[in-house]
Amino acid sequence: MQKKTSLSFVSSYLITGFFFSYTLLQMSVMNSFSQYFIKNFKISLEELSYFGSIFFLGSSLSFLPLGLIFDSISLRKILLSAMFICVSAVLLFATSHTIGLLIFARAMMGVSYSAALLGCFLFVFCYCKSHITLANGVLTTLGLLGGALAQTPIIILTHHYGWQHAMLCDAMLGGIILVLMYFFLYEPTVIAKTQFSILEKLSQIKRITCHKLVFFCAVYACLLNSPNLFLGDLWGTIILTHKFHFNEITAANIITYIFIGMVIGCSLLAGLVQYMKNKRLVMLASSVLLLVLVLPLIMMQSIGPNRFMLLFFSYGILISAQALVYPLMSNFIPAEIIGITTGFLSTFIMLGNAILQSIFAKILSINTEYSAMFSLASCDHALLMIPISAIICAIIALLIPESPSIKKMSILSF
Repeated sequence: MQKKTSLSFVSSYLITGFFFSYTLLQMSVMNSFSQYFIKNFKISLEELSYFGSIFFLGSSLSFLPLGLIFDSISLRKILLSAMFICVSAVLLFATSHTIGLLIFARAMMGVSYSAALLGCFLFVFCYCKSHITLANGVLTTLGLLGGALAQTPIIILTHHYGWQHAMLCDAMLGGIILVLMYFFLYEPTVIAKTQFSILEKLSQIKRITCHKLVFFCAVYACLLNSPNLFLGDLWGTIILTHKFHFNEITAANIITYIFIGMVIGCSLLAGLVQYMKNKRLVMLASSVLLLVLVLPLIMMQSIGPNRFMLLFFSYGILISAQALVYPLMSNFIPAEIIGITTGFLSTFIMLGNAILQSIFAKILSINTEYSAMFSLASCDHALLMIPISAIICAIIALLIPESPSIKKMSILSF
């Protein structure tokens, strides 16, 4: 019986990670063919940003309902349904020729990402609560492989077969993962589901929003992720090819190092926190180091590809500290409302991502000549959002508590 339980845990752990990996691939995949997309549909940079923002908007609007559902319905059924929706959305995106259907497909991908992120955290919360930071870091590491897969492999497929055929290959990969999930994903049995009335759920939401901690954690995670949001998810290839004059394959290889850094960083920082017993210090150090290391990207006009790869690898490691906000929140939140709390936190994060994506595109489009993708001055001004974000993250890391206490929690109340 013990052996069967262990095998169920391992298979479910891996499959949940594969699902998360697949949804992260969808988040970043447009970075690989954004220039082809602009030419194909004759859209501007601002209009391109809508396709990035709609993913985050769909994700943010679904987090809170999913958080309520996860607290009372089978985790396995929700994850299987979300994966089916994601694969269907990718297939729709690959075969559509109208902007409306493409936007709808991106929104559905965002909904699936919400389910994957919540499912990963709740799975770890159920099985590994005593080592939640380390287990969450390892699962996130597995998931981030999807971000790396969205770069060079997708660009190569796009070069040879076009972006729509590349997305069809993406849908086929999703179909394989869906079949594996059906056979190897098991329902966690550690924590029983609790049924709540509507009034109780509203009371829970009010209870969660009465603490600044949720707001601080959301802002920290959203802003620290800015290098990945701007360079890894949508704009990286365009910026590296037009500002620094790399070809598309080299640009994709450089961007991949953000995700390689995050893959290593999630487990590395999680292990470091497990050893140091101090999440705040790691979060603060990551913010300060990011501020220092992002300056060469803005101030220098010519950097070799190897140095760029090292810089992007460093960004990936440092922004992995955003994953620490979820286990940090679990220190303060009762088990019976962990789903809705995680959903509420993630809603703030994704709304922030959608807003930041639009602001970045707006700044990037200032003083843009018709013949050019963007001006260098506009690009530098847009990239200044990253060091500003790092400064705010450092301030937040100083304000949030490490563990619950009556005094600190009273300070965090609105």
